[in-house]
Amino acid sequence: MKRCSVVFGLFVFSCMQGVGFGGEWLNRLRKEAPSAWAEYSKKVSEFNQYEVRHSMSNSTGRKTRIVTRFKRSQMHDKFITEMLTDCNRNGQDASLKLLRKDWACELYKRRMDGPWLIRTLHWDVHEQAERYWKWLEIGPEWRIVVPTVEIIAAGNTPIGEIIADGDIKIEQCAPRPDQSDRVIVVLRSTRAALVSGREARKPADYNLQASLELDPSRGWVILRGEIGQETLESKSHRSFYLQTTDLDGLSLPTKYVLTGETIDKATGSKITGVVTREYRFVRDSPPDEEFELTYYGIPAAIAARPAGGPKTWQWLALAGAVLLAVGVGIYWWLGRRQAAASR
Repeated sequence: MKRCSVVFGLFVFSCMQGVGFGGEWLNRLRKEAPSAWAEYSKKVSEFNQYEVRHSMSNSTGRKTRIVTRFKRSQMHDKFITEMLTDCNRNGQDASLKLLRKDWACELYKRRMDGPWLIRTLHWDVHEQAERYWKWLEIGPEWRIVVPTVEIIAAGNTPIGEIIADGDIKIEQCAPRPDQSDRVIVVLRSTRAALVSGREARKPADYNLQASLELDPSRGWVILRGEIGQETLESKSHRSFYLQTTDLDGLSLPTKYVLTGETIDKATGSKITGVVTREYRFVRDSPPDEEFELTYYGIPAAIAARPAGGPKTWQWLALAGAVLLAVGVGIYWWLGRRQAAASR
């Protein structure tokens, strides 16, 4: 990681020495890049399925692997988030969230090779739509998070938001010395004082320092970079690079690798780690049956909602509560009567 930091730092230093602070490339960045990023995000959102295979390990011995799949129906009215987690400390977990216009459901497995079971089933989607979009972790605009236009190391923040932030200064924008079709952009937070990590709300609050390599010929996508952040409690440095493939004129990420370290200022302890993400995109929607609970082995009687009112189990639950209250009342009354008779 240190070697990568030195090499990338030399790229930035050379650009600053040879070209100056801004000029033609800075004007191009401000004029071309925002619309290019918006168009890129729009084209990526046309894919109806995508998968992210995430692996993470750090110096504490923790190792985690997560596979997340996002799916959207052909009519764009049904959505699925499926997550499979394997952590050497917490074991394995499988969950699937399914959101439709009329209901939302979360399934889980006790064992990876076991059947799907219902964890929650909700019928109030119409009344609390925003809540369920957050629960699904997709967003109603079907926002696909990709490291080509979003900085994962800065909280999945779109690069356009960082460039437009008035608290972040563009210190350098110039071609890479050994590859003139790539541009190095150097960013720095203008905040004078450090804040607590609990109070930080955006990248500029973390005293951001960043060097990013962009490719203007492919929509100003991010190809590699370094991110430094600091709060009152900690200081971190991360380096990352991407591998991409071109599909229909769109440069899609296939692999993202990040190495980094975080230092706790109070104790001086340091944690280092490596994060890898592998991406797969599919234009076509999955079959409609995948958006039905019966597809996952849930009986049709449970999946079906009776028209015009609560489900049968809800009525039974209410009746059970009433009977319990009556039973408690009778027990209390008999107790008082026996007490009176004994006197």
